[in-house]
Amino acid sequence: MTKSSLLTRLSNAVTPSPPTIAELQRRIDAASAALPDLERARDIAALAAESGEGADRLTEAERALVAGRDRVAKLQAAVRAAQDRDATRAREARDALRQSRLAAFRKHLEARDAAAVRLAEGIAALVADWQLLVKHSTAAGAASPSGHVMDGTLLSAAELAFIVRQEFDRYAAGAIGETNRFPCGVHGGSAFDPAAVPSLAEEIARASAHAEKQEQEGWSP
Repeated sequence: MTKSSLLTRLSNAVTPSPPTIAELQRRIDAASAALPDLERARDIAALAAESGEGADRLTEAERALVAGRDRVAKLQAAVRAAQDRDATRAREARDALRQSRLAAFRKHLEARDAAAVRLAEGIAALVADWQLLVKHSTAAGAASPSGHVMDGTLLSAAELAFIVRQEFDRYAAGAIGETNRFPCGVHGGSAFDPAAVPSLAEEIARASAHAEKQEQEGWSP
């Protein structure tokens, strides 16, 4: 077998999973339980050696006791290492989760900032168009050949304000009672069917057509 093929086989070999802390503790308990017997065996061998008997026996007993104590110490070190490993993994998992949540948090803030910019620009355009709507409605009323503001023509600011607030309700109907409901409108938290209400553009177009028709036909009180 070549060196490269041996390395390949070794790299492909399944690495056994390290023992759990619970398994290591069971091994410590078993190794610790054996120490009293090893100590008694060493003591008996020591007494025999002092009597001039079994010096080799004492040496073996001492070696067995040292090996037993060393086994316990190594297992305790393994437990500490496993505890450090688990603590590191838990910390890394917490850090990864925090980074993931932080990334999502930042993403939502960025999207919110962009929405705020668009909303501000939209409000600026909306206010400008509102002012034009009122200006030209008032001017249309003043230019009326009859000299009168007729019902249903939506030439007054109060009528215009109502249908503009109602237009907000049409677009925010899906958010009734929710925190993302648009902070304007007529209906508040009450039930509202946007399909049952004409759009602002439709209302204004209808009112303009009505006003023009009335003026052409001649208005009479």
